[in-house]
Amino acid sequence: MRGFLIVLSLAMLAGLVHAADEAAKKDQERMQGEWIMVSGESQGQPFPDRFVKSAKRVVEGDTYTVTAETEDGPYSVKARFKLDPTHKPGHIDATTSADGGESKLVGIYEFKGDELHICMATAEAGRPKEFSSSQGTLVIWKKVKK
Repeated sequence: MRGFLIVLSLAMLAGLVHAADEAAKKDQERMQGEWIMVSGESQGQPFPDRFVKSAKRVVEGDTYTVTAETEDGPYSVKARFKLDPTHKPGHIDATTSADGGESKLVGIYEFKGDELHICMATAEAGRPKEFSSSQGTLVIWKKVKK
């Protein structure tokens, strides 16, 4: 009987892992393509209009690239990301490469219609618990229809 319960428990765990993997694949697929920034703010301060109006996010597979124009010229950051939609809101972890260095970010995400809301912070600061720029950087993206 004990062996049966162990096998049953392992089978249930495998089913949960498979369901989580499928949900992550579904959300990752939903993120694919080009997005434009609707709004963005960090530490309670809105991003400059020029940055918001020029910002694009392109997602291909498990990598995204964000480009924008700043007063100092072009801005670009590339990151590999991993999703965990088993949390509400979903968790997103990313490793970015910009200016010759790498940075680990942790965050939360949710889809609202054709918008993607993401709030991220450095791994040292910890994962935001809500969609607020007081806990990191909050960005709302809108999917570009093709």
